[in-house]
Amino acid sequence: VAVFAAGTSSRDVLHGGYLVLALSFLRLRDAVMVKRDRIFRWLRYYNLAAIGLTLFYQAPLEGVLGSSFKHDSTPCTWFHLFGFYKVDSVLGWDQGQLGPDLLIFTLGYA
Repeated sequence: VAVFAAGTSSRDVLHGGYLVLALSFLRLRDAVMVKRDRIFRWLRYYNLAAIGLTLFYQAPLEGVLGSSFKHDSTPCTWFHLFGFYKVDSVLGWDQGQLGPDLLIFTLGYA
């Protein structure tokens, strides 16, 4: 249920993956009870990939990767569609910050 709530915190592809995982866990609840750790392993992998990609996008790589990776201030870009935003601080609950991802991280490893 917490994964579903965190997945609805943002409207982008990255957090849509959390919705897909949460709905598949609800659909396969009998398998989740039997194969508990093997099923939740996918949630952990996806969560670590989401955190890693978000932090990678925050890195100042414009000089290395060129102008296609440069920050664009328009409200809708391909990076925003996938859930990547340039922010001042990654700790928080706004768009592009890691609040929902860190919540799922703590629940997934508890």
